[in-house]
Amino acid sequence: GHLWAPAPLYPDFFAFEHMIVENGKWFGKYPPLFPLLLSIGVRAGVPWMVNPLIGALSGLTLFFLTTRITGSRGSGLLAWLLLLTSPFFLLLNAGMMAHGLALLLTLLFIHLGWKGLEQNKASWAALSGLCMGGLILTRPFTAFLVFIPVTLYIVILNVQKHRFMGCLKYMAAMAMGIVPVLLLSVLWHKLYLPENRHFLDFLYSSYNVTDTLGFGADKGKGWLKTWGSWGHTPAKGFRSIYNYLSYTAQHLFGWPLGLSFAFVGIPLFFGRRKAVCGILFSTFCFLVVGHMFYWATQHLGYGARYWFSGMAGLLVPTALGIKLFRDDAAGTSLEDPARKQRVSFFMVLVLMGLTAWNLALYLPQRLEEAHCYGNVSAKLENAAKDLHLEHSLVFVKTENLQYNDGFFMNDPFMKAGVIFARDLGEKNQILMNQYPEYDIYL
Repeated sequence: GHLWAPAPLYPDFFAFEHMIVENGKWFGKYPPLFPLLLSIGVRAGVPWMVNPLIGALSGLTLFFLTTRITGSRGSGLLAWLLLLTSPFFLLLNAGMMAHGLALLLTLLFIHLGWKGLEQNKASWAALSGLCMGGLILTRPFTAFLVFIPVTLYIVILNVQKHRFMGCLKYMAAMAMGIVPVLLLSVLWHKLYLPENRHFLDFLYSSYNVTDTLGFGADKGKGWLKTWGSWGHTPAKGFRSIYNYLSYTAQHLFGWPLGLSFAFVGIPLFFGRRKAVCGILFSTFCFLVVGHMFYWATQHLGYGARYWFSGMAGLLVPTALGIKLFRDDAAGTSLEDPARKQRVSFFMVLVLMGLTAWNLALYLPQRLEEAHCYGNVSAKLENAAKDLHLEHSLVFVKTENLQYNDGFFMNDPFMKAGVIFARDLGEKNQILMNQYPEYDIYL
């Protein structure tokens, strides 16, 4: 129920990645919408359930979006099943990061916007804008990159049909959804850091002044090296795209030989939905190219998770591509039902084989890796429980600010339970003096 905790008396003992201590406040650098949802899970005692529920809603939204775009419930069901077996989707919706919520809001923004275009209703456009506002409060750069191609498509479509007033009405309705959330974003920023530059900085550069977009020798300086050197260059940007396209080709569906992209291109060049699939695919492309300008892309876990919100641009064309491939192979123009059944049966067998490969061989390995992602595990928590620790101060050996399993178990107000602090060697005595009644552990 708090926007921040008071800064600890000796903040160096409680320093952790992506956490800011400033003006007597202690808080995270990330936008507030996902932390707000996660806090509901914390209060309910099931924080681990938040992202799986968000993922379930993403699957449902993808089904309706694909059905609406393709006009086929079968394609909608196929897109949902592809999502459900995707290692990329399962892992990012099983953790505590904001990517799952960003995907859901992206899907809702596109689905409601598409519905508003079809029905020419401002109410759907306003709801679509509200989802875009939510995306700004979740992952602002992702929101910017998704907004550009979708909005361009809306404008071009209306101009082609000479609906200039309709276009203005639609964009105004969308703005009615976005602007109130933008004002909340400004308020949020000023509450945390009232004297800080301008709100478009958000809080990322407050955590680290080198954590910004663009190229230069200072990007990421002192934080993480990329490919053995500091800074960011166009060559590194292209290298990150190459590396993570190849990784996503495996990680998207877990199919062998990088076949995850096998059907994506078919509806972009064939069939009646080329324009719609093109605009969906462009959201993925904008995320890929946009993050080329971000220095940290060598260090993405689970494939290119910064591109995760663009999954609709891969899944909808893949589902439609499979359908078009089946129809073409079956020669539906010949109106041969028996042949169509045989080809459909063959396609089902192929997809089942690819999915079985993923579920039996690829996904289990990824799950095993994810269990102790970043070398963070439950070992320390279990040890504290086994020892029935109470009124104890535990110093944890860390590597810089990483691998501090105890940080997550602290009461942010330092009033209850076991206190876990970084092991700072001889300086530890300073903190020990603050807790003379506590048992001390290393």
